[in-house]
Amino acid sequence: MTFENDSVTIEGGLFFLSEHEWPEGRFPFVYLGNKTKYRLANNKLSIYHPGYSIWVEFEIKKNTDQVLLLTRNEFEFELRKVEDDTGNGKIDLASISASIYGTAYGLDYTVKLFEDNTLMYKNNLIDINEYLKFDLPAGYFKEVESRLEKINILDLDSAYYDPQINSEETIELKLDGHNFEKRIKIYGQPIDPGIELAVIPIIYVHHLLMYQSLTRRKFHK
Repeated sequence: MTFENDSVTIEGGLFFLSEHEWPEGRFPFVYLGNKTKYRLANNKLSIYHPGYSIWVEFEIKKNTDQVLLLTRNEFEFELRKVEDDTGNGKIDLASISASIYGTAYGLDYTVKLFEDNTLMYKNNLIDINEYLKFDLPAGYFKEVESRLEKINILDLDSAYYDPQINSEETIELKLDGHNFEKRIKIYGQPIDPGIELAVIPIIYVHHLLMYQSLTRRKFHK
């Protein structure tokens, strides 16, 4: 988590569960982005969940310059301070594309993000030659680009595979810079959590523009 003024960035993202029955080709959860509001009062940290319009409350057990220890429903969450890593410098991207297939939910789709904050989405199961076009929130592309810079994306291998994970899910990333091209294929789940956190706002970005009106399942506190 990254706290700034009255907002918090949750790197793993915010999601809500949609109705119990979902069609093949769509996740049962919906991505809401990674920023929300928070507040501190009476030794408690409350984080607003926009998917359910509620404040999720944590008790603060320890708060130092290096460690924030939270509890909720008998579970403990330890957050440690890390220095902001800006990576090896700018990568100057023109576009980012990702293709996702082989998932347990029968997904097969492609998203393309462009530096002018345009998004192109294609469901490869039904819309073979047709992309849907959307306008991304202001600054979205630059934020994604910054995440990729922090993990030094250009220095990463061209493929990642964890043999201990029995999954056919595959993510193919293609980065087009103004003077380079980089491709990465991820089988199963990324071994490095930094890669996973950087990929989340790419592969789920279309949720922000297509699925926000879906019925939410009831939140159980």
